[in-house]
Amino acid sequence: MLKKFKKFYKYNRIYCILMFISLFCFLLMGTGIIVYFIDQTSTSKYGDRLSGIEAFDEDEIIKSLENSFSDNKILEKDIHFKGRIIYVNITVEKTTTNEDIQTMCTSSLTAIGDNVKSFFDIQYIANRDGYSPYMGSKNHTKATITWGNYSFEETTTTTTTTTTKKKK
Repeated sequence: MLKKFKKFYKYNRIYCILMFISLFCFLLMGTGIIVYFIDQTSTSKYGDRLSGIEAFDEDEIIKSLENSFSDNKILEKDIHFKGRIIYVNITVEKTTTNEDIQTMCTSSLTAIGDNVKSFFDIQYIANRDGYSPYMGSKNHTKATITWGNYSFEETTTTTTTTTTKKKK
């Protein structure tokens, strides 16, 4: 058996060397792929972006935000977390103006601590009956709420027709 291998190697030396190199490369690539997929399943979907989040009590933050929205104009409120974003969804009376909503949301920032404001992004969505939602957001690196472009018109569909005259 050893003599046959030596004879085969003597006549096909280049092919044998290339075969060993290609086997080594395939093993290396297979190992790399397996390690990549095993590492993907063992880590969090957020990666290390949430490091330090355990220092914050979500229930306490929600309670302080709910207490800051104890205004009579607010009909419903829903506050929840997703990663490092706090979503504040409120439903207000139809007569509430954009300035009133901005004042309520800005005053809610004073209810939570500076360490919370510097760690979490906050997304505000204010809903009114018959109007489009009024949305604002505060990035953890900014000090103010950025409000979206908004037109204060009711959401009704209107159709317009145009006619053209034929030239004579």
